[in-house]
Amino acid sequence: MVKTPSWPVDLLRALLDRILDETGMSQSQLAALVPMDQSQLSRWKSGGSRPRFESLVALGEALREKHSHLNIGPDEFVIAGGYKTDRDQNPEKLETENVSSPQSMIETALNEQLEARLTAMQSRQDELLHEIRKLSRQIDDLQQRHEQGRSESDNRESA
Repeated sequence: MVKTPSWPVDLLRALLDRILDETGMSQSQLAALVPMDQSQLSRWKSGGSRPRFESLVALGEALREKHSHLNIGPDEFVIAGGYKTDRDQNPEKLETENVSSPQSMIETALNEQLEARLTAMQSRQDELLHEIRKLSRQIDDLQQRHEQGRSESDNRESA
C-alpha cells in the first residue's frame, strides 16, 4: 500500500520547482541557503518527509533575502508545507489576509512557467522566421545566378 502524505506535497514541490527554475539554482544551492542537506530537500519534494515549520520559515527568510525579486518568503513556504500561519509565524493560527491559497499559488506558478515557455517559444519562432527569410533570399539569389548563367550559355551557343 502506498503511503499518501498528509500535507500538500504537490504544492511544496511546485514552489520549489518554480524557485529552481526562476533562479537557475540547483537543489544543493537552494539547500545551502539555510544551510541544510540537499537530500532533505529531495525528501521534501518527494513527500518522503514533511518539513518542520521552523525549517520552512528559515528557507523562506533566506530566499527572501537572497532572491527578493521572486516575492517568496516564509509565508509561502509555510503554507506550501501544509501549516497554518499568520504574520507572527504562529503555526496554530490561520490568517488569510495577504496570504495566497495553495491552489492560487500553484496556478500562479504554473501560469508563470507557461508564460516563460511561451515567451521562449515566440522568441524561437521569430529567430526561425528570420532564418527562413534569409534562406529564401539566398535561394532567390541562387536562382537568379542560375538563370544568368543559363542565359550567358545560350548566348555563347548562338554566337
